[in-house]
Amino acid sequence: TMTTQTFPSVRANARPPVPRRAAPARGLAANFGTAILVLVAAACAPVPDDDQGPPGAVAVTNATIIDGLGGAPITDGVVIAAGDRIVAVGPAAEVTVPDGATIVDAAGGAVMPGLADMHVHMVGGWDGVSTEMLGYRRYLNALLHAGVTTVFDAGNVLPFIQQIQAEIEAGRLPGPRVYMAGPLVDGPVPIWPPSGLKVARIRVGDRLKSYRAA
Repeated sequence: TMTTQTFPSVRANARPPVPRRAAPARGLAANFGTAILVLVAAACAPVPDDDQGPPGAVAVTNATIIDGLGGAPITDGVVIAAGDRIVAVGPAAEVTVPDGATIVDAAGGAVMPGLADMHVHMVGGWDGVSTEMLGYRRYLNALLHAGVTTVFDAGNVLPFIQQIQAEIEAGRLPGPRVYMAGPLVDGPVPIWPPSGLKVARIRVGDRLKSYRAA
């Protein structure tokens, strides 16, 4: 039997999976390197090598698939995922939904790779600790709801953004994958107290030491 559920909004309570080497996939599946947004709820399960349906598989059906490569959208598309792997993508006529899969009816909605925002500032408190963590949790959730699964923080209070990154990586805080440039740097008279040159030099030095030790 198959479990059927209605198409949900983007799940903001699950972090997109970290990319890893995936098994060969049919059709367009190999082009979906980033997480497909509606699949972040897929159960973590290995993909077997045989032709049977993978345990814990999730099948998104009746979808308008946008592959991000410039091709025409695939209507009445199907995406099948198991754990953090997308194992099949294509028109319904070409993709077989495995027995036992959880069915997510997209109702014609778009399914696409996660978006990347390459300039954000998730600024925290001056001491590196946000006093409004609920607000930042909402901000991170809003990014996920908008389809953003990767961000690049172009400058921040370094201890704060490092902590946010660590919490997301550990799965304790829902949010997109975070990359960072490092601390904000102002002139001799900084607009933001912790972004002056002297403080920045110390923090950059500490950052380099941490990379060398890794």
